Formats: sequence, structure tokens, C-alpha cells
Amino acid sequence: VGLSKKKKYRDGKVEVEVTFDGYMPPDENGDNNTFEFEDKFKVSWKLTERLRLYNLGEISKLQGQEFYKAKIGFEYSL
Repeated sequence: VGLSKKKKYRDGKVEVEVTFDGYMPPDENGDNNTFEFEDKFKVSWKLTERLRLYNLGEISKLQGQEFYKAKIGFEYSL
């Protein structure tokens, strides 16, 4: 299962992008008893015509391990 959404707010100054992927992989016996997922998000703010500040993150549970990662950075358009 997968879902992806992207929206702009405040006249395009703020962009939000969210994706979700879900899996039900089989175990050693061929049964699908566990649900695994990956959620990703990106929020960016337009500072100038060429410069954006962004927050990028990922939350996942794969092979029984939970994971979280986030970044903050700048994007520059040439």
C-alpha cells in the first residue's frame, strides 16, 4: 500500500510533502502477520526567490526495528 500527497500553502511559500508505504511481508512459514511501514515527510519554507529552508524526516518500522531520521537544510535554485 502506498500514498503520496503534496500541497502548497500561503501562496506557494510553504510546501508539505508526505509519503506512506506499508508492507505485509511473509515470515518463514509464509504467513503475513506483521505490518511494516515507511513514512517520509518534507516541509519547506520559501525564504527568497532562490532559497528555501526545509525539514526532511523518515519514520519506519522494518524487520522489527523502529527507525527515525530527520534533517534540516537549505535548498538553492540556480
